[in-house]
Amino acid sequence: MKQTVIGRCVLREPKRSVQWRGWKDVQRDTALMNAAAVLKQAVARRKEMAPGRLLAEKESRALRGAPRKQKEVQEAWEADLDKSLRKFWRQVKQATPTAATVQGQPPEDPQISDKDLGDLQDYVDRWEMGIDAILEDVSTDHKMHEKAEQAKQNIEAIQQEIDSKRNQRVLLALLAIFILSDETQRNGAARITQGMGLSGMAADSPMLLRELQRLGLYVQGSLTPDLVNEFLSGNRFSTRLDRRMMVFYGGALWSAMQLAVMQMAPAGTVMRVEGPVDENNCRESDPGDGVACETIQGQTYVVGVDWMPILGRDTKCGQACRHWWEIVQM
Repeated sequence: MKQTVIGRCVLREPKRSVQWRGWKDVQRDTALMNAAAVLKQAVARRKEMAPGRLLAEKESRALRGAPRKQKEVQEAWEADLDKSLRKFWRQVKQATPTAATVQGQPPEDPQISDKDLGDLQDYVDRWEMGIDAILEDVSTDHKMHEKAEQAKQNIEAIQQEIDSKRNQRVLLALLAIFILSDETQRNGAARITQGMGLSGMAADSPMLLRELQRLGLYVQGSLTPDLVNEFLSGNRFSTRLDRRMMVFYGGALWSAMQLAVMQMAPAGTVMRVEGPVDENNCRESDPGDGVACETIQGQTYVVGVDWMPILGRDTKCGQACRHWWEIVQM
C-alpha cells in the first residue's frame, strides 16, 4: 500500500517501517522515471527509423551542438586577436618617441631594415588594390565608401613617407599597423571558414565567400584606414582599439556562424533564439535600429515561413550579440 501526503511522501509497505522523504527526493524520483520513459520512447522510435532518417537525426544533432562548438571557435579567434594586439602594441612602443635621454642626448632613432621597408611597400600596394576593389563595388554602403576615399588619401601620404625615408619611426609604426590588419584578415578568414563549416558549409560556398569578402571590406575599408589616419594625424592610438577588435571583429565571426546555422536549416525547421536574459541584454529602449534581443529571446521561428533576424546584424546590440539559433525540430 502506498500513500502520498502533500509536502511529504509517506511510503507504507508490508513489513516495512514508515519512511519520510522530502520534496527533493520526490522530484528526483519523478525526474528519473520521466527520463526512463523518454529513453524508452527514443529507443522504440530508433528501431522504426530507416537508415535515411537515422542520418537526418545525426545531422540534426550536429546542428543542435553547434553553439558549444561555435563558442570554442569564437574563443580561439579572440585568442588570435589578443595575440596580434599584444604584438602590435610592442611594435608601436618601439617606434614611439620617448623623452628619455642618454648622457644628455636624445635616444637614437630606430632604423627600418630594407626587408621591412620592402614588406611595407608590398602591404601598401596590396592595400591600394583592395581599396580600388571596394570603390568599384556598387553594393558598398556610403559610410564604407567614405572610409575607402580616406584610405586613398592615406596611401598617398604613406607612399611619400616611404619614398623620403626621413622618419624611420613613422615607417615602423605603419608597418605594425599593416601587420595587425593582415593578421586580422588572415586569421579571421580561417576562423570564419572553420566556424561556418560547423553547419555543413562547404569551403567554396557563395555565402562563405561573401562573409570572407565582408571581413576584408571591414579590415581594408575601416580598421586600417582609421589606424593609419589616426597615426598620421599625430594622435595616439585610441584606447578603444582592443575592445573594437574583440567585440567588432570577434562579433563578425559570431554573426557569420549564426547566419550559417539559420541558412543551412531546411525549410520547415523550427528554430528558437537562445541566450542570456540579464541586465546587459539588448533592450527595446536602447538606441539604434534593429531588433531588441529581449523581444526575441526564447521565440520560435519556422524557416521559410517567418522572417528571421540575423543575430549580430539585425539586432540592436550589433556584433556584441551573445544569442544564438537553436534547432527545436526538423
